[in-house]
Amino acid sequence: MGRVRICVGRYARKPYVMRQAGVRLYAVEELCYYLEHHAVLLDEDMMNEELFSWIEEELGLEELARSLRVYARNEDPLENFVVRIMEECHYCGRERLDDLKRLMRENAGLGPNEKKKIRIDQLAREGRYERALAQYRGLLADVEGKDIALTAAIYNAMGCIEAQMFGFALAEEYFDKAYRLTYHRDSLRNYVCAVRMHGTRQEQEKKLAVLPELRQLAEQVDAQIAEYRDQWHMSEACGEIADLEQAWEERSPDYYAQVESAVAQLKETYRKRCE
Repeated sequence: MGRVRICVGRYARKPYVMRQAGVRLYAVEELCYYLEHHAVLLDEDMMNEELFSWIEEELGLEELARSLRVYARNEDPLENFVVRIMEECHYCGRERLDDLKRLMRENAGLGPNEKKKIRIDQLAREGRYERALAQYRGLLADVEGKDIALTAAIYNAMGCIEAQMFGFALAEEYFDKAYRLTYHRDSLRNYVCAVRMHGTRQEQEKKLAVLPELRQLAEQVDAQIAEYRDQWHMSEACGEIADLEQAWEERSPDYYAQVESAVAQLKETYRKRCE
């Protein structure tokens, strides 16, 4: 059984919108959850009068709002705001608060574009691939030619998304661009993986013959692919496909219903990734 939390303040009639993440908040506990899970991305701009007024008027936490306004006038560090809000509703223990303070101090030097990339990375981790790609392209337009390392990281991230969506030719192109900017081995390995996933064997070998290192990486990638293939044959998903094949061979009356159910699940997953 999980811990029981005693909520503090009122439930807001009008939500507070965290515009960067598109999140609507209705309670101070929801605000604490957002602050905890976005600690790396927080900046001083979010601690503003609009938030303080919402805390005061919608949540009924007048004393908390007054404290935060004092912090703002004194230009206190962001970590003080976060700790004060979390202490108001006893959201987490001292050890976790100390961890969050350390995390915010360590990432205080990140620039706005680096923070944007971290936000977009989160979209990609959530499987919201189309939205992430669109935002990566927008960020790329701002940093290309100005920040080589960040540009390479964006191309690499876009390659990973394209590979997830079976766009292996585009993934190959993005990984190649990332590697040519920074010569990081991880990007080169990703490039080899993308090459191996599309085209004829002859076309693949021609691309991998350019550098001796590509051939070495290809051997490692081939071994890993073989290992993944073995794991796939042992997986539940592979078993479900085998069951469908058996149902087809036996002309089972449930075959088409099983196929429709499987396809519906795949469609739903794809739709979420395209949001």
